[in-house]
Amino acid sequence: MLKRKKNFWAFFIVIIAVVITSLLPLIFNHHYYYIDDTQNGAIGQWFELGRNLIRGHIPVLNVAAQSAGNYVMEGQWGVFNPLTWCIAVLVYLCPSFLVSATIIKVLFLVLLGTGSYLLLKSFNVGTRWAMVGGVVIPTIGFTSYVDATSWVTGLIVFALLPWFWWSFNIRMQRNSLFILITFIFGYSIIATGYVYGTIYLVMILFGDFIYQIYVKNWANVLKNFSVSFPLALVTLAIYLPGIITSSYGVTSRNQGVYNFDFLSPTVGSLFSSFLSNTPGWINTWSGPLWNNPILFITWLLPLVIFVKPNSVGMNKLINPFGGSYIAILIMSFFLTFGPDEIGPLRFPVRNFSYLAFVIVIFLMFTLSNSTFVVNSKRILILVLVIAIGIYLSWSQVPSGGYTYVFNGLFILVITIAIADILSKQRHNSWAILTVIFITQLTIITYQHYYMPNSQLPDYTTLKTLKEVKATSSKLGQKPGNVFVAGRMNPKTDWNQTLFSNIWYVGRIKTSAVYSPIGYQKYDKDLKKVTAQGQYDVSAVDKLFSIDKSTGQPLVNLLQIDTIQIVKNGSEDARKKFSALTLKAPPEGWRVVRNTRNIVEWQRAQVKNNVGSVSWHSKNISISQVKQSSRDVYIKVKSVNGNKGKIVLSRVAWPGYKLIGSSSKTKISKPLRGYLLTLQVNKSKSGKVIHLKYTPPFYNEGLLLIALSTIMILLLFTYMLVKKMKNDV
Repeated sequence: MLKRKKNFWAFFIVIIAVVITSLLPLIFNHHYYYIDDTQNGAIGQWFELGRNLIRGHIPVLNVAAQSAGNYVMEGQWGVFNPLTWCIAVLVYLCPSFLVSATIIKVLFLVLLGTGSYLLLKSFNVGTRWAMVGGVVIPTIGFTSYVDATSWVTGLIVFALLPWFWWSFNIRMQRNSLFILITFIFGYSIIATGYVYGTIYLVMILFGDFIYQIYVKNWANVLKNFSVSFPLALVTLAIYLPGIITSSYGVTSRNQGVYNFDFLSPTVGSLFSSFLSNTPGWINTWSGPLWNNPILFITWLLPLVIFVKPNSVGMNKLINPFGGSYIAILIMSFFLTFGPDEIGPLRFPVRNFSYLAFVIVIFLMFTLSNSTFVVNSKRILILVLVIAIGIYLSWSQVPSGGYTYVFNGLFILVITIAIADILSKQRHNSWAILTVIFITQLTIITYQHYYMPNSQLPDYTTLKTLKEVKATSSKLGQKPGNVFVAGRMNPKTDWNQTLFSNIWYVGRIKTSAVYSPIGYQKYDKDLKKVTAQGQYDVSAVDKLFSIDKSTGQPLVNLLQIDTIQIVKNGSEDARKKFSALTLKAPPEGWRVVRNTRNIVEWQRAQVKNNVGSVSWHSKNISISQVKQSSRDVYIKVKSVNGNKGKIVLSRVAWPGYKLIGSSSKTKISKPLRGYLLTLQVNKSKSGKVIHLKYTPPFYNEGLLLIALSTIMILLLFTYMLVKKMKNDV
């Protein structure tokens, strides 16, 4: 009972400490957790998902979003993930996106800290050092300044990984009933769709599996397999639709292995990773340095200089760590310092948090299972290590020299003091815990005072639903399908237009939304220039060019109703803007808004019919019966000759099928390489064509998810019944 009470208070203290350090950045920047991809990607995505869920619908395809509308393929929409559903509903119901984003980020930082505490406990780390680990891991530089501020799906899977690993350890060590908890956390990581979380989850399972075979513990091999196999089925369900779609060569992502040294850290960065204000030594979008401490691990690293490991303590390392730790260590090191593009994997720095994570785990284990020795030799080594760290940081950014010296001297003094206390009063570590927490609070406060903003862009975007509605209303009551040409300035133009996934919040049908994948030929033809959904101004001329196969302007084939032309951008873009907007719009179009930076053209008659038939050959007569996001019904009245052709304003994603049609009526080669095209045989005269979209491996994936869930529930029930019988 006393031990449980002690663990409860330790867990509670970790929660309070992480909440405090998570809220600290808000003192210096109140929208610290609401920038970049959270603003232009996650919030709009969650809002759209939440809106659909509230209406009892799980979105699979958005035909208006065109190359950005294949949500199952993109993965990170989390359409199969109940955890993402909860987040999405919260964002949809909360009127302030700044508030909801902050709550979500702080919550997952707390989950990261508490999960790390429990994981360290399962590795035979003492309670006090497990608490320290739980407090410092959420302040790893990349986690704090990148994942927590912007790349939120990275934060989510990283926060859940310690919980998965902990529950897996408990299942393997002593409690088989944890199979259900392990599956829930594992499923949540995989179904979030952020591949790095899945990679490290696989490493935990694979490393342990190899270790159990090596020690010939066949019972544990079976226990591992009982978790690994259902999660493998879930992984196939989540990732195979995207992999199969990409295998058709339609997406915009590069394949193969390349190294452009972009967002790729160097091993040398580890030698100054104890300084809380050392900059990131990597090539970025804006230059050769990331002026945030994204490669900071923890100021406690130099403390290891004073340890003398206990042989008994080190013997505890083998069983709990097994092969999982080694597998994650190897994989995180390889991906962090390896090529910057390995197929779909890019930006190696994304893996730094995982490398830092395993380093902190080993540090806490070592500190927990060691005695401390302070002498002049070790102090000299400490001075040299800190001096090297200061020099390396200064050599990268000389202007920050005094701050590195100040930071280094503070760490030097506090490290010696802590080591001295621990060497004399090893068992009075509760007092030293207070010193460590106060130091942690001081260093993190100084870090955010000195660097209050992430280097990732803050678009000062609209922060509430009311503000978004006010801007979107400027497009009129019924703008139909909107095409946005030109690169708006997301720091100044929010009162005139929207940006990226904020278009979802404004309830505007448009292709100008975020997609890291895209449909290659569509993006190239329409001159898409950023993943955030921005198109070059010259795309307007392209829209009114005549397609040779159909004789129709592209704007008709895409069934665009409104064209918004934005002035901001390069000098070349501004010249194109002026050339376009000084002349009258083409016949059948009119100017509906004209400001200094925004001009809008709209059809004289808005059809709002994107996704339907946009052209058919003259020898056939048809009528559109009805359509939804995934289904189109077309009534073929007559076909003169053997066959005719129909073009729809839909991107031809792999997965479209004709239901109940003969082989003579079929999906043919896409018009312009991306517009869905049908070949209709004369036998269809007087009949209805049913065209349906189902993502590759979608139905099979749902079956695998159901099968894996049933397997886990049956195993859990069996183990529970068995335990109850044994207890009797």
